[in-house]
Amino acid sequence: MSPEIIGCPEHPGYYNDLVVDDPFFDPELLSPKTPLYPLDSFGKKYGFQQIYLKDESKNLTGSFKDRGAEELIKYLKMWKIKKCFVISCGNDAISTVAYAQKALIQCHCLVPESVNGAKSKLIRLYGGHLDKVKGTYETVFKKFFNGYSGLYNATGGYNAIKEEGMKKISYELGKLSEVVVIPCGNGTLLWAIYKGFKELKDMKRIDKLPKLIGVQVKGAAPLKTGKPVENPIGSIADGIVASESFSAPKVKIALEETGGEIIEVTNDEIVQGLKDAIKLESIIPEPTSAAVFAGAKKLKDKHKKTILILTAGGYKNLSEINLLY
Repeated sequence: MSPEIIGCPEHPGYYNDLVVDDPFFDPELLSPKTPLYPLDSFGKKYGFQQIYLKDESKNLTGSFKDRGAEELIKYLKMWKIKKCFVISCGNDAISTVAYAQKALIQCHCLVPESVNGAKSKLIRLYGGHLDKVKGTYETVFKKFFNGYSGLYNATGGYNAIKEEGMKKISYELGKLSEVVVIPCGNGTLLWAIYKGFKELKDMKRIDKLPKLIGVQVKGAAPLKTGKPVENPIGSIADGIVASESFSAPKVKIALEETGGEIIEVTNDEIVQGLKDAIKLESIIPEPTSAAVFAGAKKLKDKHKKTILILTAGGYKNLSEINLLY
């Protein structure tokens, strides 16, 4: 491992990947980092026999991005890297600056100008240097993909070390799931979860891979359409609004090997999913995460043990959520 090698040197390019031999991780010592809740009321209303929520809002800063940030910062400390940058819609930046601050590493956060005030304030509270850039996430990513002021690139989706942290969701679920429903913009989390389950199968800890279901916003779903989306539709689930996906080839592998698919949901369906989560389960999801409640309703295999991934809680988005009522 070296800070100069992000992707596989034998497969360079835009869609490169890296398998990390993590010296900090012993699967034998793993204990669940986030809880798993039964969704009894939601399940009863919508015909599920067994449905659960993997609640990633219980991470340090309230989202699954903490797993990747925690993993990466271990390496930056080992490599004695003192400065980095991250391109993000909000949560990845918040997670990265939080763990960077604890490690005395300076982090610059490049975010679209549309990122809400609460997330901007959290980035600053954690000591991040906030730079708002015009355009969508993809616009910002393309502009700074090849570097920013000579700093180390800590961007999730680009930096495969973060995927090594996120895949641990699968390790915690183990044999508990037959279907896993995941909100998808770029699809990085779906790939990481697939990678974790694939490793469990290779280690003979599970017999088969669960079916992975990605949920995207209709009108902003490049993983579903298989091509870039011009002028993607706006949605309250802004974290998964996408015009293209640089993880698409990897997601394609994950879906094919697990018999999964991408489900599209409308903004109205996401809003209803969010209201269902609040009313039926007293859970306040980030609007992006509410997409899994909307997507779950469209599943055909409701008799199978189903896990919804709540990627983040909604307390950073209360101003937007309040406008729905």
